[in-house]
Amino acid sequence: VSEKTGTLTAADPETLLKKATGWQAPISQMPYWISGRPAPSDSAPQLDDQSRLISSVNGEWQANFSYKGNDKLPNKISAVQSQGNKVVMTIDHQK
Repeated sequence: VSEKTGTLTAADPETLLKKATGWQAPISQMPYWISGRPAPSDSAPQLDDQSRLISSVNGEWQANFSYKGNDKLPNKISAVQSQGNKVVMTIDHQK
């Protein structure tokens, strides 16, 4: 990431976002969450009666998952940080 004061680099996306904006977000977990799976570092994953991930905790983030009908992949992920920051992702899985 480039800015007026120079170039920012980091070992991972979370650290880069933190350096650039002061914000922390669960970026590395997103590939897992988008596919309806808990990330390896998640704790307390909860499944519904169809064995779909409905909530999971990663560090300071609580993620909740919504599904359309009987879809196996989530169409919405809402992640809330303990400080109140929130990330909402709406997903349109191409079939």
